Amino acid sequence: MTDNIKLKLWLWYFSNLSCIIGSILSKDETKINVYNDILRIINKIKLENRIAKNVCVYILQVRVLI
Repeated sequence: MTDNIKLKLWLWYFSNLSCIIGSILSKDETKINVYNDILRIINKIKLENRIAKNVCVYILQVRVLI
């Protein structure tokens, strides 16, 4: 998978975090370890009506070049 793959309306996979963003579940609850986790997590989000109305994600990545 690559960054920002759209899975369902308002849900995205973010490879830097290895999780699905766009829900109100915690990062640990949306963590993708294996490909089969994706459908299970999306179904949980839909069943519990946990899709976020607004999402703002800030990623700080520091790289040291030598």
